[in-house]
Amino acid sequence: MSESLRTALRPSEARRLQLEQDVAVLRATATALADGAERLRTTLASLSPEITDVRADENRRRASEAEFRAMFEQSAVGMVQVSAATGKFVWVNTGFCAIVHYSAEELSEMTPADLTVADDRDDEVNAFGPLIRGEVASYDQEKRYLRKDGTIAWVHARAALLRDTEGRPERIIAVIQGITDRKAAEADRTQQLEQAEGDRVRLADVFRHAPAFMCVLRGPDHVFELANDRCVQLVGRRAVLGRPVRDALPEVVGQGFVALLDQVFATGQTSIGPSVPVILAREPEQPHEARYLDFVYDALRDPSGTVTGIVVVGVDMTERNRAETEVRSSVIKYRTLFDSIDQGYCVIELMFDDSGVAVDYRFMEVNPAFGKHTGMVGALGRTMREFVPDLETEWVERYGRVAQTGEPVRFIDEAKAMERRWFDVYAFRLGVAGATRSPSCSATFLPGSGPGSRCARASSATARRRSP
Repeated sequence: MSESLRTALRPSEARRLQLEQDVAVLRATATALADGAERLRTTLASLSPEITDVRADENRRRASEAEFRAMFEQSAVGMVQVSAATGKFVWVNTGFCAIVHYSAEELSEMTPADLTVADDRDDEVNAFGPLIRGEVASYDQEKRYLRKDGTIAWVHARAALLRDTEGRPERIIAVIQGITDRKAAEADRTQQLEQAEGDRVRLADVFRHAPAFMCVLRGPDHVFELANDRCVQLVGRRAVLGRPVRDALPEVVGQGFVALLDQVFATGQTSIGPSVPVILAREPEQPHEARYLDFVYDALRDPSGTVTGIVVVGVDMTERNRAETEVRSSVIKYRTLFDSIDQGYCVIELMFDDSGVAVDYRFMEVNPAFGKHTGMVGALGRTMREFVPDLETEWVERYGRVAQTGEPVRFIDEAKAMERRWFDVYAFRLGVAGATRSPSCSATFLPGSGPGSRCARASSATARRRSP
């Protein structure tokens, strides 16, 4: 309505028109609001499921984050986040704190390099650089941390790089697993292996250089698996390893040794052979040689107790047998000579008192002529005082000086207590002074000399009596 028209109308009429106009505006506004409210209700009704899903997703996300945080904090494995900018720990869990013995607050002012043993830092830098530069997606590393108490903790670290929305390095996320016990077990195992290898080398050396011949035979065919130097030397340095006994040493088959090996393998019972003669071809195109062997066949068993082979250990007794034969022959010759010589001969053992003076002697060995010339038949094992209690002391003292000084003596003297017999005596000591508790010496009657051993030879001197 124009201002001129409003002026022309009466005041009451103007108010009425104004009210009608305001009512019309209100009605239009109400209609618009009603339409908008309807549309809002419709929109809200259509958005309600989506809002519910969003709220559910948010709740699940929060629950998942809480669960992840709880797992992160309570995990026995160490988990850390390190700032790519400062290199300091941003976030650590209790598992990592337990490994290094530092609190989370203390670690927030530290870098991984502060914990790493100095000798391992270069390896850490070499692994860290390519990760920051994007050359690798992650890295694995075993290294040592120095704990707060000064002890060493071995760890296995697996790290990956987290970037921001613009692709710039933001944080390094790492999982740290303590492997100190594993490393200790590995070190112990390495030490045991080294010790076992050392023992094996020493045993192999002992086996190879043992003074006895030794070999190991495997399987029912008795294949040579091991043979030491003595064994190879015994069989004429033939190539026996990897070959059955029947093929390597065909000459022993007919001597019963293979049959004996078969028996030990079948029964598992040890077989011992003392000084067993064996004929061996020790030199090519040379006559076979007889050797005398002391040996033992002993069964080898696997963990289940099954016989898998035989170990042979023995000594070549050939030279010893020859030496013993020669000794026996010499003894026979000596005994024959000892018993057949005409001079009396004896071995005596001196007996001393506490002051070192010889007081008696025992006959340890006598020949038949001794009893004949002295009249002391059956003297073996008895003392001189048992035969002649009142024998002059100078006889015993002379022999005592010979036994003590080692100086031989020859004299002619009369034994008044022995029916005034005269004896030509040669006495000498047997062995070394002080070698026995009761030294021995010898005496000779009538001219004659003997070998320097601890015996006394006596020959009759009855024709040398003094004239009255």
